[in-house]
Amino acid sequence: MLLKYIYSKFTMKRFLLSLLCAMGLFSALAQESKQLININQASFRPVQTDALTGVNIDKIAKDRSQRECARIKIHVNRMTREEIDQLQVVVAGGNVALTRKITAYEGNGLIVEMTAKPQVRFHLHHDKYGDSNQVTVDLDGNKEYFLDAQLDLLLPIVVATNVSGADIYIDGAYRGRSNANYMLTVEDVTPGPHKISVKHGAASVERTVEVNSSNISFRVEVNTQTSHPQYVVFKVNPVYAIVMVDGAPLETRDGSATTLLQNGTYTYRVMARGYHEKSGTFTVSGEKVQIPIDLKADAATVTITSGTGAEIWVNNELKGTSPWKGVLLSGTYIFEARKAGHRTMTLSQIITSNPAEQSYRLDAPTPIEGVLNLTSEPSMADVYLNGKNVGQTPLMQTLLVGDYNVELRRQGYMSQSKTLTIAEGKTSTHNISLTKLSAPSSSKSSSNSKNATTAEGEELTTTYGPYKVGDLFHENGRKGVVFEVSTDGMSGKIVTLKQYSQYFAYARQNEALNWRSATNMDDGEINFAKIKKRSNWKNNYPAFAWCAGLGEGWYLPANNELKSLLSDEAKIDSINKTIKANNGKEIVTGVEYWSSTEYYKRTSHGHFHARYIKLTSSYKVEQRTAEKFHTARVLAVAKFSADPAAKFVVEYQNYMKSRRRIEYTNYFSTNKAKMKGDFGAKVKSHTIKDYKGVIEFETEPTIIPFQAFYDDDYLVRITIPAGVTKIGAEAFKDCRRLESVNIPEGVTSIGKGAFYRCGELLSVRIPEGVKSIANELFYLCGDLKSVYLPDSALSIGADTFCGCSSLESITMPSHARAWDLKTLLRDCRSLKEFKGPHATADGRGLAYNGIFYKVVHAGDFHYAVPEGITRIEDNAFSGQKYLTSITIPNSVTSIGVRAFSYCGIENFTIPEIVSEIGNDAFWGCESLKNVYCKNPIPPIGGEDMFGYYKGRSRKVGCTIYVPASSVKAYKKAEYWKKYKKYIKPMTE
Repeated sequence: MLLKYIYSKFTMKRFLLSLLCAMGLFSALAQESKQLININQASFRPVQTDALTGVNIDKIAKDRSQRECARIKIHVNRMTREEIDQLQVVVAGGNVALTRKITAYEGNGLIVEMTAKPQVRFHLHHDKYGDSNQVTVDLDGNKEYFLDAQLDLLLPIVVATNVSGADIYIDGAYRGRSNANYMLTVEDVTPGPHKISVKHGAASVERTVEVNSSNISFRVEVNTQTSHPQYVVFKVNPVYAIVMVDGAPLETRDGSATTLLQNGTYTYRVMARGYHEKSGTFTVSGEKVQIPIDLKADAATVTITSGTGAEIWVNNELKGTSPWKGVLLSGTYIFEARKAGHRTMTLSQIITSNPAEQSYRLDAPTPIEGVLNLTSEPSMADVYLNGKNVGQTPLMQTLLVGDYNVELRRQGYMSQSKTLTIAEGKTSTHNISLTKLSAPSSSKSSSNSKNATTAEGEELTTTYGPYKVGDLFHENGRKGVVFEVSTDGMSGKIVTLKQYSQYFAYARQNEALNWRSATNMDDGEINFAKIKKRSNWKNNYPAFAWCAGLGEGWYLPANNELKSLLSDEAKIDSINKTIKANNGKEIVTGVEYWSSTEYYKRTSHGHFHARYIKLTSSYKVEQRTAEKFHTARVLAVAKFSADPAAKFVVEYQNYMKSRRRIEYTNYFSTNKAKMKGDFGAKVKSHTIKDYKGVIEFETEPTIIPFQAFYDDDYLVRITIPAGVTKIGAEAFKDCRRLESVNIPEGVTSIGKGAFYRCGELLSVRIPEGVKSIANELFYLCGDLKSVYLPDSALSIGADTFCGCSSLESITMPSHARAWDLKTLLRDCRSLKEFKGPHATADGRGLAYNGIFYKVVHAGDFHYAVPEGITRIEDNAFSGQKYLTSITIPNSVTSIGVRAFSYCGIENFTIPEIVSEIGNDAFWGCESLKNVYCKNPIPPIGGEDMFGYYKGRSRKVGCTIYVPASSVKAYKKAEYWKKYKKYIKPMTE
């Protein structure tokens, strides 16, 4: 009957061939296995205890001849306890007696006792399996020994079924699947009864068989009516969730994952970052299965409240101003309420998803204050702090800690500005001398001195280029003697008329000089900038502090700057002649002057000593390491750039205010005379001479009208009078040489394009009170480096910073929207510092609500996107060639269009849950070598994700590593398949 049935299913020839092969294999195995029980002679060893136990046989009895006996514990593999019980121990020779044989209760084995002698020989015998090999052992009386034995008999069996691809189990262990002939050969089955199970889809059947040398082929059929495959569809939320079925990932598209499965029971897991995982089982049994999965967010909505105006920071990332409300994933957080000049309030909190809404309150940041003690010579000068009038000198006032710009104004005197620092609990004392506007002395110290007229009719000495070494430089409030000059005489370096001797210990001068930073040999300004970053630098470095006190731009010279100044006796004579004529302190040869260049050889004291110059017969550098104290002189130098039109520079200064006049120059002066009434003040007179117009008012002007200084090529600096409240549209448009503008508190309106195409404008601070920033305010200001926009500005116009490619620092209103900021700053590729809403904790990024909008350039080669970001926005890193390394957190799920295009990155890792990558995401990254995409499911791709043009050819220079189990899926996926020759398996 069996052969007839087999013949009805497939040909008799195929069956007989398979059966003969299996029988032949068994026959060969049987012929070679004369000794099926194998005792491992090498396992013989003495033991004290062993896992094999029997009855209570602790005492080893003697044999009948009263000779000492030994005990051997034999462990036997692949035999049942019943088969072991049938084993016999056969001792060779009559002089050895077997005194006891016991089948162990625990473990598979025998416990035997026999006469203890050298060279005892014995073997095992089983009626079914035959004899074992013989072993020879040396036995000592009353000792226990161990031997290992096993049954070597293994039979091949053939399991036939009625379907291909059926899973076959023997005694519960999976042994393989039926082939195209519906058969499976299992090579290593021991004789005896076994349970065969066949499963196909939801159908399964079991059968118990007896395996022996004459019975090795068995047929087990399943019900094919319930075994065909069916579709299983998962609908998941969130849409980027990962679906795993029996440990294998499914491809998820827009929240849907589909697969085709045989009938049966399966396990599933659905995971997404920030959500609780769900798992379970489902059964396929003849119909399509639909499984909706809605993951519950592992997060809570959190509200944090503190004092008015306090910034709320979460894990060192700025979230917004108090009160702030947002969603936080479960975890440990540090909440902070920060405010400039105030002490930060902190709260550590563990957030869980229960309750769903949580509120926390931090105490308001407390003020950190110091005292300003300000005097002037003469007194009664108006004091402006950060552009706001706070009184007159002498002035004693409590202020928040921080840096302030102080300006003193007094009628008949040049105004003076200074940056000062208020420290906690300390009094900052400053005395500022004002220079009276008076006629110059009859003897001119420089051939290019010129005279201007003050409000009182007195002459004011100024100078203008070109300059030569030894000339007096006196422009824009800075005064010194030229010691280096360019070939055109319009730029170079000057040295102070002042100097002093500084006596100090090395330990004081060089405290904290324990890393190599201020080591520039040519530019002391670079060294100065690094010293100012160190804590308490003014106290630790008195020479540097003295230079800073001279005003903006002065610094302690570097080694080679001192060499240029001091190494030429003729130059020193020329410089000293001018210094003497201006009542300064002459430079002395043969003494030492302090330099800002660090000496970076570590001494026995563990300090770095500053270098200094000693003028002897020739220039040289002496490195003092032995003396503990030293005295040297200090002088300061500054860089200058001469004003080609210094005679006509327009400045609103106090001496101009005294006559209520605005002075300007322009080729359209005659036309401006017609609109002089637009300044919001009664005009006293208006004159034009040499293209220089002067408007005199009886009262202070209140308006800078439309195009008031349009296309004025002479305007370089301007301080707008305190009474002005409105600056008209295009007021300074195309003032291409305008470098600085001082806008006072009180201005509430600035018109469209007011600073349009002011190509040399460097820094602007818009005061509080301005309610909106008009369109194109700084359009094409290519040299603009620093901008402050006030919180009072409720809106920022389009193209405000269009073309501001040099902008390095910007402060934005706290309520500015992240998307607007991204658009506004699209041309600002040189940004090094971003202050305001949505700035990341390091100040180098712009992020909001889980979206990273823009990176800020800071000269670093690496950037790490903050944790918690879920999307890298379009163009976020585009064009940042200086970045060679970028890390994005595992929370990121999508990467936008051109997000990293034209970056300098070399290696990049795409996290596991990224499910979408936009067009051109990594296009133009010529340095990119390796991409590691960890998602087992290929993310939704885009056009030209990788590659670049070289000439007219498209190149792909990177290797794309993906999980080994997903290589085929990536090579077949849309957009990824074009890179299939670059896709390789990732090594764990």
